[in-house]
Amino acid sequence: MARLLTFPITSHPSSSASSVNQSSDPGRENAEDLGRKASERLWNYVPVCSTDKVTQVLNVFVNYLPKDGALILLQDIVDLTNDKDLRQLHDHLVDAILKPFRAIGGKTPAPTRATLSETEEDISSLSTTSMGSSSRADQTTVQNACLKRDGYRCKLTGFFDRKSVKENVSVLEAKEKAQARASSTEAAHIIPFALGKFDEDNLKEAENKATIWTCLNRYFPGLEKVVSSETINSPSNAITLYHTVHNHFGALGVTLEARSQPHVYNIVRYTDDDPDLDSLPNGQITFECHDSSVPMPSTFLLSVHAKIGKILHTSGMATLLDHLIDTSELPSQIDPKGSTEIGSMIARRLLLLTSHQEDWNDTSENDGGRERQKGPWEKV
Repeated sequence: MARLLTFPITSHPSSSASSVNQSSDPGRENAEDLGRKASERLWNYVPVCSTDKVTQVLNVFVNYLPKDGALILLQDIVDLTNDKDLRQLHDHLVDAILKPFRAIGGKTPAPTRATLSETEEDISSLSTTSMGSSSRADQTTVQNACLKRDGYRCKLTGFFDRKSVKENVSVLEAKEKAQARASSTEAAHIIPFALGKFDEDNLKEAENKATIWTCLNRYFPGLEKVVSSETINSPSNAITLYHTVHNHFGALGVTLEARSQPHVYNIVRYTDDDPDLDSLPNGQITFECHDSSVPMPSTFLLSVHAKIGKILHTSGMATLLDHLIDTSELPSQIDPKGSTEIGSMIARRLLLLTSHQEDWNDTSENDGGRERQKGPWEKV
């Protein structure tokens, strides 16, 4: 996890990427016109090889980002007249949004018994020298708060927290009354916990996290008002989950799409044949609050999580990133007899550094029979 956050992250091709005019609200005609221009721009893009997915991935982002974020991306696409810059935009979105969620989601540290300090370091910005840090001590408080709010149960499976059942008679009685199973649960962060906790001595990691937050705030307008690196370890950014479900939720294999009713969600799973998810119910689920002093999981943050999951899987990037972000072949596991495919391992590591290369040899000057993909502006 830590190594991923020290890998190079492609910068945004626009020097003004961090300054978005949030007050701008294109009207219906302006949005449609912007959409047509962006569609034409992507249609005129020349792929550098047969596996070039720049237009496909950018179209998927436009289709599933929130409307205000999609308009910002459409404007970015129109403004980038050079194909090299469009490839850089693609790489930036993959590096700063898809990779972090896929690779570090679900990596919440185990809570500690240490006493939570009443005072925390005052952090004023996301600069590389002052980005906030969430501690393991905070995690204990957040986990306990989520357990109280969630009735000491996994929000999705209904499993009771095994430790709470052993230590709390009322929880044991509730479990027996419900005739439910007890298992280990964790406080699962919606926006990855790792984006708040970092090594203050690691400048590259701090720079990468600043880049990730800037990108998230740009294409998910309003996010900075709900969560930041300083507040990431809060109950509104966490839900109690059965530990195996937590792993899938963190890696965007399971998401929650909000319905029109408050705290009602559709459970979306992107893997149908994984026994770890057999305990999940099908269809809708309603979140109940068992302690009103603890804020409910943020519907906005769950929406961000669900949209990124939709983009990851619809674009086909989930499978690709799973091959690139491969932690199974670590240096300590290299066979001294020479059977380890070191060449393949290094190739995957190099591909992880950047999701798109500028000088691929397999260039193409034709459109390869591409079919234009419709964007949301054509559905208005």
